Amino acid sequence: MSHRDGGQRKLPRQALARRFLAGVLAAGLVLFTVLTAVELALDYRHEVALVAAGLDAVQRRSEGRLEALLRQDDAAAIRRTLADLLQHPSVAHVQVITRAGTSYEAGQPVQPWRDRVQRVVRLQDDSGLLGILEVEASTSAIKSHLFDRFLRRLGLLFVVAVALSLLVLRQFDRLVVRHLDAIAAQMRRSNALNLREPLRLARAPVDDEINGLLDAFTQLRRHLLHEIEIHEASDRSQAAENRLNLLALGALPQALLRVTPDGRVGWLNARAAALCAPEQGKPVGAPLWQLLPAVRGHAAQSVEALYLRARTLPGLQAGHVLLPDTAGVKVFAARAVALHDAGDEIAGVLLLLEEAEVLVMPA
Repeated sequence: MSHRDGGQRKLPRQALARRFLAGVLAAGLVLFTVLTAVELALDYRHEVALVAAGLDAVQRRSEGRLEALLRQDDAAAIRRTLADLLQHPSVAHVQVITRAGTSYEAGQPVQPWRDRVQRVVRLQDDSGLLGILEVEASTSAIKSHLFDRFLRRLGLLFVVAVALSLLVLRQFDRLVVRHLDAIAAQMRRSNALNLREPLRLARAPVDDEINGLLDAFTQLRRHLLHEIEIHEASDRSQAAENRLNLLALGALPQALLRVTPDGRVGWLNARAAALCAPEQGKPVGAPLWQLLPAVRGHAAQSVEALYLRARTLPGLQAGHVLLPDTAGVKVFAARAVALHDAGDEIAGVLLLLEEAEVLVMPA
């Protein structure tokens, strides 16, 4: 979540419910497909076995009659017998080939071969082979019937899935989604002023996962409130300590200044303010070397030089500076030390000027 929207981005309603429902329906569809495929495969094997049993019955019933007709060489009777066999619901094609090569058939050969169930019988007597009987049945009707059953079940599943989806969405929204939305809305409105208020949901108290989540967020808000109170107390204590320190530093007889990294005065005590050039006006914010103009051309260094040395060299820097006075020039024992922030960057320089003596400048 980006900082630009302030954490206020709201997810589409029932997004969790829809993902949950999609997962359930996908798993249900896969399970339905596998179970239906197994059932249809078993049904197909059973139906094919029934067809094969029917062909075996036709074979046994017609075998003796056809042998007798072949011995009599009665072509018309053979054709009538084959036409009668074709009336059996399992038979799609029947053919007799005599030992002389004459072929009698009824029906149409089954294509493709994978849809064919076939029985081949040798017709013979004591004199030898009389002919070959071929009986074929088609499984295409079985496959069509099973496919129609699959489509009917799929349609029923669709109707049941739609009804179940509406019920699941409604129940999931009533039991989960609306409470999660309420918790999220209350957490988004949380601030230091209302953290003491407990989170509330429009539901009967039930010891479940939603109630556990509510308790967790309530404890989090209390923990945040406790941390805020600790920081506020620490800030108040630090502010009081800073005021005391400023009062103590302001009462020092030495001149004390805090100089910012760009060389401007950020704070000074009363003694330092008395040393300022009166024409500079308000001392805080003025450049250091304009506020305390050093006397040039003497051996003692200027305040500016001491400031720059403290910024570039570690540790306490000491020396003497000369500042103009109405009676002449005052010599100050000066000390400077760089102030660092938490990132070890220069946050300023602290200057301490202690008056040493007064030199009278020659006219």
